[in-house]
Amino acid sequence: MPGSPKLSSEPAASQRRGLRVSLELRVLSLVAVINLVVFGAGLWHLSTKFDEERSRAQQEVVERVLYTLKSSISPTGELRVAQILSWPYWNVFTDAVISDLNPHGVTLNPVGSAGRGIEFDSDLIQSEMRSAVNSGGDVLVAGGRALAIADARGRTWGGVWFRVADAEGALPLWRGLLPWFFASTLLLYGGTFGVLRRYVLQPVGALASAAQRVRGGDLGVEVDLPAHRDELADLMANFNHMSREVKDFHDHLEVQIDQATRAAFEAESAALRQRRLAAMGELAAGIAHEINNPLGGMINAVETLDRGKLEPDQTRRYLQLVRGGLERIQNTVASLLRFTPRASERVAVDLAGPVADAIELMGHAASRSGVEIRFENHAPGVCVMGSTSEFGQAILNLLSNALHAIEDRGSSGGLVEVQLARLGDELRLRVLDDGCGVPAGELEAMTDLFHTTKEVGRGTGLGLALVLSVVNEYGGRVHFKNRPEGGFCVDMILAVADLDGAGS
Repeated sequence: MPGSPKLSSEPAASQRRGLRVSLELRVLSLVAVINLVVFGAGLWHLSTKFDEERSRAQQEVVERVLYTLKSSISPTGELRVAQILSWPYWNVFTDAVISDLNPHGVTLNPVGSAGRGIEFDSDLIQSEMRSAVNSGGDVLVAGGRALAIADARGRTWGGVWFRVADAEGALPLWRGLLPWFFASTLLLYGGTFGVLRRYVLQPVGALASAAQRVRGGDLGVEVDLPAHRDELADLMANFNHMSREVKDFHDHLEVQIDQATRAAFEAESAALRQRRLAAMGELAAGIAHEINNPLGGMINAVETLDRGKLEPDQTRRYLQLVRGGLERIQNTVASLLRFTPRASERVAVDLAGPVADAIELMGHAASRSGVEIRFENHAPGVCVMGSTSEFGQAILNLLSNALHAIEDRGSSGGLVEVQLARLGDELRLRVLDDGCGVPAGELEAMTDLFHTTKEVGRGTGLGLALVLSVVNEYGGRVHFKNRPEGGFCVDMILAVADLDGAGS
């Protein structure tokens, strides 16, 4: 409906550009990332603790080995082999070598050598044990550790190399926990996403879809409320209430706009009728003057003729005076009739005719104010499409406004110029006066209904609005401006009629 409010199709806002990712996919990704981070942090913590425990256990093993070997060396430096072999903790080692590091001394394999491969390098082990003795620390070699052995008095006796069975570190822990990780992640992920989807994502998606429909103009849309009651359910209920209120307000506003539009149209029509009546009232004095002047002369001529006793030449002269007065009255009535609205199709109109008629009808008012109306036709024979009577009324309004502007200037006399000129495919009718002009701040409001710069009682504010209405009706345009030298200028611009076709 014309005049009814329309919902904008742009978001506003500004709408955000770029790839659109649904809320469901974002929540899905967020839950997966959270699960991965939590389980990864747990595994990292466990592996760290495992490495710490493994290091502590290995240190205990080193201390036990050194203590056992130290107690197995006699005060004379002999190694108690039976005591060493009976030590119950050798089962935690995969290999071990004990040597006094003498070329032909004692070398003992407490775990046995049957499990060694051909890659086992006993010379390297002996060499690294000597390095450990010389450095006083432990040396990592062949997947194990080489240490120096001291007796009960603290004297270096030899060296030992051993390899513990759990040398793989935390890898078995990872291998064991990974299946549980994937299983627990899938269960937690599925459960969390299922709950979020039911209680959060689906309600939010319904609200988003409903909001999109409202944006498209479906103001009465509502969403189905979930069975459970929570904050989202309250939000959806509030949305339904808001949607109903907006729909009711929109319907009420459409009714009000329709009523206001009809009232404004009726007021505008009544105002234009009032202006036409007012213009006719202004013409009445001029028409009465134009008729009374010749009537007075004709009455005197008739009275003279009635008395008789006139020479033939005098009789003929008085009869010509009567005929001239009657012809003048006939011309005045004909000009008035040409301004009478008629229900007719658009015709080719030479504006010189309506201009001449308007000047004749305004002649009395102009002469009374001492104003000269001058007409310059620089486009003879050029026609436009329209109605002679409506163009005549528009021109009559422009002349009336020009006379009033000169009267408002305060000094006697003045000049109104009417010019017709062709500008390419257009015809321009220009009305110039040397009156008081229009304040610059009121130029834009000149064609508003009821806007007038005249005193109360002198103007209705409808004249220029009527001019604009007539010109717009025939596809033209109107320009207003103050003249630099003083006064006002109005241009009516219309398309030149195509007399060979249907018209422009």
